[in-house]
Amino acid sequence: MVAPRTCRPTGAMMTLKNRLSSAAIAAALIAVTVTAGPARADKKADKLALILLGIGAIAMIANDGNHAEAKPAPVKVKPHHPPVQVQPHPTLPGVCAMPLTGLSGETRGFGEACMLRNGVNLHLPDRCAYRAHIGGRADRVFAENCLAGAGIYAQR
Repeated sequence: MVAPRTCRPTGAMMTLKNRLSSAAIAAALIAVTVTAGPARADKKADKLALILLGIGAIAMIANDGNHAEAKPAPVKVKPHHPPVQVQPHPTLPGVCAMPLTGLSGETRGFGEACMLRNGVNLHLPDRCAYRAHIGGRADRVFAENCLAGAGIYAQR
């Protein structure tokens, strides 16, 4: 069985974390080498120690930034749409109903003049209208079953 190969980032692919970690390790090796020699109290060694401590501190700060709590995902708010007003079915006044007898049997009809007097201002389908004389006057009468097919209902 072959062991899986792992890729190690190099060059431009190295992240800031990897670079700082590498610098901290290199600084630690240099510090061990410098301190293993005879003890010297010169200023170059002090400066080097301060630089190494600074690099180590930066590496630690960079590492702590990676463990910060993840921000919660932003909440998507759906736009509020006002509720749709459902129009009730238009109704015809019951006082305008009159019996009609035709080839298809008995049904009710509604006189146009009566509906206009009672405030009905609907555009009623012409296919439902029949010419008739009501009380000696010419009028149009609309059949109830035809109007119901068009979504217009009568009050009972």
